[in-house]
Order: sequence, then C-alpha cells, then structure tokens
Amino acid sequence: MDARTTRPLKGLSAACAVLSVALLSACTTTDTSSFAAPPKVDATKQQAIAAECRLMAMAYERTKTDAERDEGSIVQGCPGFESVPVNTSSFREATRFSRAASASLPYDAIEKDKIATRVFQKMIARGSDPRVAEELTRTQEFRLAVQTARRL
Repeated sequence: MDARTTRPLKGLSAACAVLSVALLSACTTTDTSSFAAPPKVDATKQQAIAAECRLMAMAYERTKTDAERDEGSIVQGCPGFESVPVNTSSFREATRFSRAASASLPYDAIEKDKIATRVFQKMIARGSDPRVAEELTRTQEFRLAVQTARRL
C-alpha cells in the first residue's frame, strides 16, 4: 500500500473535507415532518372506551333519576359529557372506592369473570348507585363493555 493513502488528512485537505461535509448537510436539510407516519391508532382500545362510556352514560342517567343526585364523575372523560360538573370530595371518593372494592358481581350478571367484575366495580367506584350497577350487569351494553375490554 502507498503511505499517502493510509495517513490521516492534514492541513488544507482536512479543512476542505470538513467544509464539504458541512455544506452537504446544510443543503440536504428537508422538512421530514411531512414524511413522518401518522400516530398509530389502536381501534380496539377506542372501541373499549366507547363501549364503557355508553355503559357509564346509562349508569349516570339512571343514578341521576333513581337517587336524585348528580354524580358527574361516572361519565368523567367520556365524549359528550365534558360539561357535566364533577364535584367530589376525597372522602367521598374513598368511600365509593371501598364500597366498589367489596362489591361482588351479581349472580345473574350477563357476563361473569374478572373483567366483568372490574367493569361492575368501576361503575360503583365512579359514583353509580350499587343497585343501578347491578341492574346494568344484565344489559347488552354491559356485555359489550366487557367483551371489548377483554380484547385489550
């Protein structure tokens, strides 16, 4: 091999190499945001949220009618209920959570497994009257909410 090809660049030739790399990088800057892939949307998760929100909306309407109280926390985060006020104290939330944790799925529920129990307890934890939550376990909306939650 020739000694000239193995030695590092020195002096003027090194400066030219650095300058040419800098100029090339400046010339090739393009806006890559238009080429970026759109964020991936998980359709299964969206279906599960929509099914659960339909169930929570039913629980909200029935709890509001039966118990004559407005528990906006039942539908908190669901589309279409953004204007519903949520006024819940920490003590009240803790009471609902402990009530929900001890609630067992009714024997005549349309679906019976861990996920069905979790959906049932979530209704109570968010403020649904336990009797209303029991009634809703026998509806098609409860079945859909459980089945879509299973796919996650």
